This record gives sequence, C-alpha cells and structure tokens, in this order.
Amino acid sequence: MASRVMYIEWKNAAIAPGEPDARIGRMEFSRSFRSVHYRGRTFTRCGGRLVGANFMDLATGETFWISGCKRDGSDSQRTLHVHVDEDVHEEYWSRIRACG
Repeated sequence: MASRVMYIEWKNAAIAPGEPDARIGRMEFSRSFRSVHYRGRTFTRCGGRLVGANFMDLATGETFWISGCKRDGSDSQRTLHVHVDEDVHEEYWSRIRACG
C-alpha cells in the first residue's frame, strides 16, 4: 500500500473525549486510492455527496475531511486543535512545512 502524511479532520466531533478535532498522520491507501487506512480505521470516499466532508468511516458512518498537508499549515476548514502524530512529526516540520 502507498502511504503519505495527510491531514484528517473529524466533522462530527473529536474521535474520542480529550482527543483533538484534527490530526496529521501517516495514512495508507488502497491500490485504487478509493479507501484510506489510519489508526485502525478504514475510510471510503463519499463521492461529493456530503458538504465539507470527502470521506466516511466504513464502520461508523462518521464523516471526515482528508487531504494532503499544506505547506503554510492552513489545512483546517475551521479553527481547530490539530495534533501531529509523533511518528511523522519530524517529516511534517522538515519536509512539508520546511521549517527545520
């Protein structure tokens, strides 16, 4: 599977109490790039059926915005608490944000 550091924003609420509203982490894509795997969850494309969301969790039906990380850090569609996963922290700041 191909993998890439991506931005994910929970549209319904945070993933769990105390969790941030959005994360930056490594996601794995299916061969067709129609589904994304992250933190034990599988997301599938919504096909433009939802406003402000482009993916849906297959197990729960929750909606998400998943996109590539922007160099200027303006990834979120609204003001959020964004967490950068520890395993991609260095890559995110040095390669994507080019700040280090």
